[in-house]
Amino acid sequence: MAVTYCSKCGHNVGLPHTKCKGTEMKKQTLYAFWDYDLCPYVLGGIVEEFTGSGKVRIKGYDGMAFKPIAIIPDQKGKDALKLLKELREKYAKEEKELKTRYKEIIQGIIGLEE
Repeated sequence: MAVTYCSKCGHNVGLPHTKCKGTEMKKQTLYAFWDYDLCPYVLGGIVEEFTGSGKVRIKGYDGMAFKPIAIIPDQKGKDALKLLKELREKYAKEEKELKTRYKEIIQGIIGLEE
């Protein structure tokens, strides 16, 4: 999904854009990233729309708006989103292994070893 925005002011706009005369409209895929309270502590996705309050609506998030900490265009954004997904998956795997290890340690401490 590509977003059309003003090359001068950066606002997501419809045509014609009268706020900034003489500027061209750009269309590109933008990826936004925002803070999240669980690991990997950042989420991201493809920008569908910029809101008037500086937030972004993201494809697949049912119209929810987020305050971005970074907006990255095109392939660099796609690569960053892919890396974020890989980190999430790695974290989930390592968390599962850690839980298993700690469970075994606790069982050993209280004498429930098999």
